[in-house]
Amino acid sequence: MTRYILLLCSLFCFRFTSFSQIQPAESQKIRRFEFALNITNSISRFAGNGAKNVTEDPYIIAVKWTNKKQNLALRLGFNQFYNTQTTDLFGGSRTSREWYFSPLIGIEKRVQLDKHFMFYFGLDGRTGTKKNTTVSFFNNFGRQEIIEDETSYGAGPFCGFAWKINPRVMLYTEANFYINYKLVKRQYDDGMTKTILENSKKITLNPVIPTSLFLAVNF
Repeated sequence: MTRYILLLCSLFCFRFTSFSQIQPAESQKIRRFEFALNITNSISRFAGNGAKNVTEDPYIIAVKWTNKKQNLALRLGFNQFYNTQTTDLFGGSRTSREWYFSPLIGIEKRVQLDKHFMFYFGLDGRTGTKKNTTVSFFNNFGRQEIIEDETSYGAGPFCGFAWKINPRVMLYTEANFYINYKLVKRQYDDGMTKTILENSKKITLNPVIPTSLFLAVNF
């Protein structure tokens, strides 16, 4: 019985020692691939608040690839949403559809402040496509449709802070300042004639403060 107890103790000590030796090696392993997810709206809904404007965020999903020194990263992401709404009107109805997609590519420089905190900055390039369609049906006027198409191209700097929860998981937030060139076209169609309501080109400046929270996992 004594030998059995000593054997169990020896096995436990060996397993604990092996695990202790593996843990530092695992934490020091260089992981160069990151998957990031925008969790801002999830937290807002959980707290009972309304969802924020998705178009203000640089991306909802992104992947990042870092160099061996972990001080540079290439990032690819996209922002996207689709919304449809139907309203019953007196003598008719109105249906609105909104679709938006915006891919992004950028490079970021990382500065490790201490074991857990990191500052980063860089430059993004992006493009975007947005389409709004409003269709109304009235008994006396038939079908009426307003279509708005918007295409944009932009670029600008960004910066942010990250907090490493552990070697594989971190939270971060960032601010950006994009300059966008937009092509906007609005058209009215009543089934018989089409009328151009707007056909314009715009340059916009969109500074965004750090109001989004991202969760990143390293692989």
